[in-house]
Amino acid sequence: MFKPGISGNPTGRPTGSTNTISIVIKEQIEAILSSKFTTEQIEQDIATLEPKDRLMVYMKLLEYSIPKMKTMELKTDLREPIMQIIVQDQQTADDLNKLK
Repeated sequence: MFKPGISGNPTGRPTGSTNTISIVIKEQIEAILSSKFTTEQIEQDIATLEPKDRLMVYMKLLEYSIPKMKTMELKTDLREPIMQIIVQDQQTADDLNKLK
């Protein structure tokens, strides 16, 4: 019928444009959420939860306010010092060197 990559309606909806029905549905969902989920109602609902469930809600909400940390890998030779100590006088530096 149609070749791959060739539309049957070349003058159709542009790529990336939002479907009109999607816009209407999003607006309806937003209206429902904004009328049913007031700050006061959310606070009351959370207050009725068991402590562990309340903590889970807080942790889920934190994902939207605190950026997630990335895992980093540290590669080092464990025989080498990991920390460098900065001292202000030579006597302290000499004493620390004796401890090595």
